[in-house]
Amino acid sequence: MSEESAALRTHFFGGNIKARGLPRLKVIDKCTHWIFILDIEVELIWGFIDKKITTILKLKRVIPKVRGILAKILAILDKTDTPVTWGILGHVILDRCKCIDGIAHPEVPRGTYSWLNRDWFAYDPCSDIEHEPAFYGKDIVDTIIDYVRESPLPHDVASHSFSHQIFGDIGCTEEVADAEVRLCKELLYKNYGIKPKVFIFPRDSVGHIQVLKKHGFIAFRGPIPGYPFFKFMYPPLVYPKNIDGLISIPASLCFGSVKFPVESLYALARVGLKRAALKGGIFHMHTHMHNFVLWPSEKAIKYFYNLLQLRNRLGLSSSTIHEVTKAYLRGDLYR
Repeated sequence: MSEESAALRTHFFGGNIKARGLPRLKVIDKCTHWIFILDIEVELIWGFIDKKITTILKLKRVIPKVRGILAKILAILDKTDTPVTWGILGHVILDRCKCIDGIAHPEVPRGTYSWLNRDWFAYDPCSDIEHEPAFYGKDIVDTIIDYVRESPLPHDVASHSFSHQIFGDIGCTEEVADAEVRLCKELLYKNYGIKPKVFIFPRDSVGHIQVLKKHGFIAFRGPIPGYPFFKFMYPPLVYPKNIDGLISIPASLCFGSVKFPVESLYALARVGLKRAALKGGIFHMHTHMHNFVLWPSEKAIKYFYNLLQLRNRLGLSSSTIHEVTKAYLRGDLYR
């Protein structure tokens, strides 16, 4: 065991948890023996829209700062030759919206969540990007799409729903899920001519897969597998699975947390990358634009860059959910 792994085990579990081996991913194509997948979700404050008003007010001041670090992130992706699955939230594509009879987006059905005692859109300001830049991000999405189109790397644009409603919750009906999928899909096509094939569930809460199939999706990111504590000790290597006709590529690690400092997640990500290089398999990391401003920005960007450099040194190929799904469907990847 490396010193890094031992330190993490001791920190989280007192050194009493034994690691279990994972099955090796058998691969035909020699360039995909070891795969790193990176997703970046673009959701601004909508990822927290069900939180307390005190949290919303605090984040309104912080989250708009993502505009100041976007260019740095794109430059790092170029320097390290790292393609990304960009998870775009539909409402972020907007530059404004209006209330109708005092109600935000009355055309969008709401889930009935037992843990939320207000309307899902209660904090939507019904304003514009100039006055409420934490809620609207068309300028950000425009920059990302221009970058994707001009980049020689095979980036992919995925849907992350319209307003971040929780698909796997019993309160999210099929009607709600269908509207969330349809509206984001329509906005991506109307504004950018993009027809997404990959879906990223808000909070990785999987549900209503038949709705995704109806709208032409072929893959989604699944939740991190494993026991709650064990998976945070050793980020798992993951393998594609066919679930009700769609391909799930589970996550291995979220590089972002309001509970843990960036140093802890950086150490865990290093463990995951090294395990993928040693054992063969897929290490699937995701993050959010806002993680780079909720953590100390310069430190977060430095560690992010270091991780992508490590991926190169280890010889891991870098791909997207869409590309890995296509390889799996061709028979190039085997469970």
